[in-house]
Amino acid sequence: GGLPPPPGGVPPPPGMLPPPPGLPPPPGGIPPPPGFPGIGLGGKVGVRPVVTKPKIKPKKKMKNVFWNRIVLPERKHETVDTVWRHLKEVDLDEDQIVSLFSKLDKKSRSVNSPKVGSKSPRKGRKAKFVKALNPKVSQRIGITLSQLPGIEGTRTAIITMDETFDEDRLQKLINSIPDPESMNAIRSKKEEETSNDPKAKINWDNPERLFLMLSEIPMLQSRLNAWMFSIQFPALTKLKIDQLKTFCKACSELIKGKKLENIIGAIIYVGNYMNGGTKRGQADGFDIKFLEKVTGIKGNEGVSLLGFIAAKIKLKHPSIVKIANEFPVLLKESHQLPSLNELVSGADRVVSQFHKIEKDSMNVAKKPIEDTDKFEKVLRNFFERSSPKIDELIEMKKRAKNIYKKTVNWFGSGKTENKLPPSNEYIGMFRGFIQAFISSLPKKVRKRDTKALLSRKPVGKRIGIEGQQGKGLDAVINAIRMGGPKLKKKKKKGKSLSKTLEIKKSPLGAMDIKLRPTKHIKKPTSG
Repeated sequence: GGLPPPPGGVPPPPGMLPPPPGLPPPPGGIPPPPGFPGIGLGGKVGVRPVVTKPKIKPKKKMKNVFWNRIVLPERKHETVDTVWRHLKEVDLDEDQIVSLFSKLDKKSRSVNSPKVGSKSPRKGRKAKFVKALNPKVSQRIGITLSQLPGIEGTRTAIITMDETFDEDRLQKLINSIPDPESMNAIRSKKEEETSNDPKAKINWDNPERLFLMLSEIPMLQSRLNAWMFSIQFPALTKLKIDQLKTFCKACSELIKGKKLENIIGAIIYVGNYMNGGTKRGQADGFDIKFLEKVTGIKGNEGVSLLGFIAAKIKLKHPSIVKIANEFPVLLKESHQLPSLNELVSGADRVVSQFHKIEKDSMNVAKKPIEDTDKFEKVLRNFFERSSPKIDELIEMKKRAKNIYKKTVNWFGSGKTENKLPPSNEYIGMFRGFIQAFISSLPKKVRKRDTKALLSRKPVGKRIGIEGQQGKGLDAVINAIRMGGPKLKKKKKKGKSLSKTLEIKKSPLGAMDIKLRPTKHIKKPTSG
């Protein structure tokens, strides 16, 4: 912004006389000296600015605003457009401007300002707060208070069971329940402060005030625990019930899975054949843990036993490729579940805590803070509303235990299993086996698959060899060996090519037929 003008304004340039006292300056301000033309913003050299704003005579002498004034030239002389042409001045309260920004005269200044050499008035001292808590405890409680609705607001929230007091705030309040050591420190400090005057009022710091307020609430810990439980209960029971339902669905899918039965049946067939003539043959079933070993059994040509079984089952039951549809929960959700023991113990804890909180709440309700205390009414409604959820949780726990026992027995030896394997390992074994089976299914071959290959017409008939001994493929092979007749094929320009059939048998027994281009074999000429 530059330096402010000296007192009395800017002196006239050399060679010019100042205006006589009492006379206003000529319109448009003091003219520039000869040879120094006026320049307006956006104007051309030699174009003088034109003052268009009206003169203002303030009601009082005002404080100066030290800016560099811009006075625009006539519009016809402007070379660029500026914001100043488009501004609309805002009409403000003149009296308020004068009151706030006028210069004070000497009398008013002497009334409001201290005399030179006199003592300046004392600045207001901050009130001294009494502290008693350990500095670390005091700092922690101070931070907590900044997130609570003040000391009185917190007390009101506790009395009214304020619904807007969320779980996070309530947990911070529970963590701020006064410990015996802190309360002893406050009592000791109180005795010290009132030793001379027992009725003296102590100006406690905020952390000490919060502790004193909380210490006056009867059964505070039980009250806050019950309040917290009522907030957490809906989400907690929903989680436990949903987990138990998911576990039951996964077990039910294993019991009802018909495609899984087909796979196990194929394993028994192949296993009995491989164990023929040994003590392991003629088996009706096998220890289900064997499913973990199937993928490790390899054949002579590098094909796994599971891959062989997958290919054969696909030929007989093409719908096996959709086996994942029978196990949506097992394959996609069961891996996120805790073990059945953890699910059961978690449900038991919720039920036990529910009954304990219910009993404690009855005792808290007998000692209300004041007449407006809503604890008894709010908690009574909560327990009446939540009892059916506890019954549902207990029922789901029983169902989960029963269906898991049924699942283990379903794949067991025919005897009731008293000692059940860990559910996460057992369920995980089936999940891993089914995923491995899906990965072992034959991949689709481009432009052809096994079914399409088997449904084709005899090759010999399609390429025009009929009436030969051993019609079809045998006729083609016989014709090639005998050197004729020629295959029906359009001749191409350039090299004459014919296609010879290359027949290869895959390890799984399916025929893999490929057409291999070879140079045309000419018949030998006679003579």
